[in-house]
Formats: sequence, structure tokens, C-alpha cells
Amino acid sequence: MAIQTGQADDEVIGQINTTPLVDVMLVLLIIFLITVPVVSNSIRLSLPQADNTAKEASHETVTLSVDASGNAYYAGRPVSSTTELVDQVLAAEKANPQTSFELQADRTARFAPVGRILFALQKVGVARVELVLQPPR
Repeated sequence: MAIQTGQADDEVIGQINTTPLVDVMLVLLIIFLITVPVVSNSIRLSLPQADNTAKEASHETVTLSVDASGNAYYAGRPVSSTTELVDQVLAAEKANPQTSFELQADRTARFAPVGRILFALQKVGVARVELVLQPPR
């Protein structure tokens, strides 16, 4: 037998309040409706597969180097000036138009010698110059 004090506030509620549950479900439904179009693609594509096999180079590659003191090298041989380097590059291009050039510079080298070489190669129209960097560890 329960004791009644006569106050209506002390009554035990015998049912579950579902209002917070409905609010949470509506918020989740809105989030779901917003994110589904972003995740799914509407256009079906058949993308090509990539392979990691090394391809054999069909063209000659010549290495241009700049050491820490700013000295330039063509294929490992020292070059006295930028014009001599450009002349050797143009002769290599004339012999094989598919020749590409790799420019390597020492990490401590100043940019001025590297910039001079790049500018001279650009000025004479050499288009295939690659900068060689050490990949991050």
C-alpha cells in the first residue's frame, strides 16, 4: 500500500518520455541525408588500373649537376661556364631530340648558379629539364 500525501508533483510517471529520442533521431536523419550524396557517386566510371612496374626509358637522360660551391657539371664532367654547358646541351639535343636533362643541385648550393642554368636552358628552348630531389624519409 502506498502512502498518499496529497501532492500531485510526487506522482510516479509510469511512461517513457520519447521526445528526446525523437529529437536525436531527427538530427541523425538530417545528417544522414546530407552526407549520403557526398559519399556516393552519381556517375559510374570504370577507372584504369595503375601498375608500379618501372618502364624502360626510350630516350637518353643527361645529368646536369651543381655542387655546394656552385660549380656546374655536364654528365659528371666539370664545365667552366654556363654558355659551355648550354652548348653541350644543344649538341646533345641535336644528336637525339628525345634527350631529357636531369638537374641535380647540392642541398647547400646557393640558388644563383642553379637559376642561371635554368634560365639559360629556358632561353635557348630546352623543354625537358627535370629537377632531381631526394624523397622524404
